[in-house]
Parts: sequence; structure tokens; C-alpha cells
Amino acid sequence: MKTSNLLIYLKVLVDEVEIEQPMNWSGDGNRNLLQDYNAEEIASIRTLDMPKVCAYPFHTLAIQSNGDVVCCCVDWSRKTYVGNVEQESLMGIWQGDRLKKLRLLHLEGKRFLNDACKNCEKLPCGEAYKLDDLDAVLPEVLD
Repeated sequence: MKTSNLLIYLKVLVDEVEIEQPMNWSGDGNRNLLQDYNAEEIASIRTLDMPKVCAYPFHTLAIQSNGDVVCCCVDWSRKTYVGNVEQESLMGIWQGDRLKKLRLLHLEGKRFLNDACKNCEKLPCGEAYKLDDLDAVLPEVLD
């Protein structure tokens, strides 16, 4: 179904629809999640002014069904694992060493050292994320 037809159909069902730019999430194995898009569409997505530092570890946590906590809502492989709410408090996880190390990786420009982050094809960017631009933040801020 074409996007325009889908939007017309959804208007009778929902109050609001937001369509995210497609991405390969956190490297979903050998599946090509962009297979339905032509080369021109993919090129336009990848040329957006993407930040170097992902803001998610600084403001987002996702709790999986087993209690595992990850920093990225699309980290299906749990490679940004920072704790488990059945074993420690959410505040403890938020202020803990695992999350601090992940934040440092991003601030130091080493996100490629995390298997989920290195394959991310679309960091949060665009007008909606202007306030989340952490590219100029120095790692010392976490001390």
C-alpha cells in the first residue's frame, strides 16, 4: 500500500500518524530492512545532517519484557544493555557505570565500538532533534 493511501486509511482510525525515515535499525542480521526503497530514497535519508553523538543514551531507556534495560528503543539485539529492573532500581541503572560507559563511547566519537550503535544508519536528527545535539559536549561533563 502506498504511503498516501495508508494515511487516508489511517485518518479514520487514529488521531496522529508519524512516519519515521527508514533505517536498518541496529543491524538486524542479514535482513535488508530497506529493500522496499529505491536507491534515491535511501541516499536522501543517509545524507541528512546526522550528528556524531547519539542523544538516546542521555535521555532514553527502554525496558524489555524480561526486565532488561537498553538505551535504544530499536536495539532488538540488546547490545546497549545497561541493566535489568528486576535486579536493580531504574535510578541505579540510570546513574550506573554501564550507562556512563556507553555515554562516554558516544561523546568520545567511539560509538562504533558498540555493535548496535556502529550499524545505526540514522541517528536522531532533523528539526525535532536540534535540542539533542551533543556533538560539542566534551566527555569531561560526565566526571
